[in-house]
Amino acid sequence: MEPADFMQAPLTLTSLNCYLGSSNTAEQKVQANKQGIKLLQQYGVIPMRDTPVNCPSCGELLQTVGDTCRFGWRYSCRNHPRCIRFSPLTNTFLFKARLRAEMRADRIVKIMCMWLLHRPLMLTVKYLSLSSETGVYWFQFCRDVACSIVWHEYIPIGGAADVVEVETHLLKYKRKLNEAVDWHYFWVQYVDNSSYICTDYGPEYAKCRLVFNDHGKVEQPNYLVEQPTEEKHPLWMPVGRFNEECLNLEWKHPPPRPGMQPFRNNTDNIRSAWVNLKSQIGSSYSIDNVRQYIGEWMYRRNILQEIKDDNGRFERFLRDVGRAHPGLGKVPMRTQYEDILKCDCHECHR
Repeated sequence: MEPADFMQAPLTLTSLNCYLGSSNTAEQKVQANKQGIKLLQQYGVIPMRDTPVNCPSCGELLQTVGDTCRFGWRYSCRNHPRCIRFSPLTNTFLFKARLRAEMRADRIVKIMCMWLLHRPLMLTVKYLSLSSETGVYWFQFCRDVACSIVWHEYIPIGGAADVVEVETHLLKYKRKLNEAVDWHYFWVQYVDNSSYICTDYGPEYAKCRLVFNDHGKVEQPNYLVEQPTEEKHPLWMPVGRFNEECLNLEWKHPPPRPGMQPFRNNTDNIRSAWVNLKSQIGSSYSIDNVRQYIGEWMYRRNILQEIKDDNGRFERFLRDVGRAHPGLGKVPMRTQYEDILKCDCHECHR
């Protein structure tokens, strides 16, 4: 089966196993490895033999020569006095993998698929008969890709017709490591200053109106008289002030005067996002690990969630792997948002 035919069917672990084939005997393992390589080559994770690559030393076009170790062939530079050879896996996602040993290409594809489908780590380890350390490392490699893509495609959130909900939240690792976060620096850097900011009555948001277009505060609940949301009188904004998804669509009564639309300050969405993020982070206490989990969460929520099916998400992730680890002669993407301004990868130099 060809990779294009495999991607036509709904993506499941069963369909992936059917494409890769069994791996019980030595011959089956070799064939499964070849199927995995074909899929990875199809989406640019690793190069095909006819992919033109320039020598990182002299810049000349490299030749390919047969080789019995690892990938089956290598690049060769004839301008070098010793005809230096380069592995086609250099600077790729599979650079440290020995494709003819335990970590064959088919197993790596399965790990990537299970990470994408959000399968638990321990289930992946058990399903593929991996060591816990191997599973942790490969899941971490997948998160690195997610972080690289998220920070390279990042644009300030919000806009003149958008409402940006803001709410502080205390994560466990902040208490343990006593790390303070400067909210002013964060919002100035990552939120469009033409946005309407919606927060609670916390004193840390006192400067919002000075930085952004406008600032609204959530109504403090009256616990003595609980009133349904749809019965509370909204604020009235001119038509076109906000996008439709920012309006209070639960209000069914006519406006007090023509040209007005109902609006309500709330932070329900950001609270839900915090809950979702905390479940993603789990019990991690390391700052580096938490940053990786946040990058993965943003990648899933902002990029993969916009794609309608698992096939499209899998294809997008495979292509993103190729972008983050572009191969020989190119510089991989940086994974930390602090390093983006000094990133010298192939996409930043376009």
